[in-house]
Amino acid sequence: MSTSCARGLSLVEVMFAFTILGLLVMVIFNLFPSSVLAVRQAERRLKATEIAQSLLEQKRAQSFDELGTGAALPPVEGEDGTVYRPVFTPFAVDGCDEHYLRGVRITVAWKVHEMSYSLSQECYVCNIPR
Repeated sequence: MSTSCARGLSLVEVMFAFTILGLLVMVIFNLFPSSVLAVRQAERRLKATEIAQSLLEQKRAQSFDELGTGAALPPVEGEDGTVYRPVFTPFAVDGCDEHYLRGVRITVAWKVHEMSYSLSQECYVCNIPR
């Protein structure tokens, strides 16, 4: 008497495995659009930070007396078509004489799909006689 111990998979087991595999694939593919959106938002924020830091360095290189008035600066267009609108604002530092220490703030604003975003960076500039 010889008995065979070979056992195969039933149709129900195969269908169940494919169902689980299909659900896992759907979950993974649903993560891609949200991750692409997060990457784009991070790229826009990074571009705004880059613009603000560059403009702050330009303002720090100016003479102290030229920092007196604020102004809207020319808009900058990003690679993806987003328009960044920087604004320069000097401000007085609390408890300090305005003739020796001033604050400089750059605020960069941009819009994406009717949603407004902004980012501000600031630094202090000291008037050191040369």
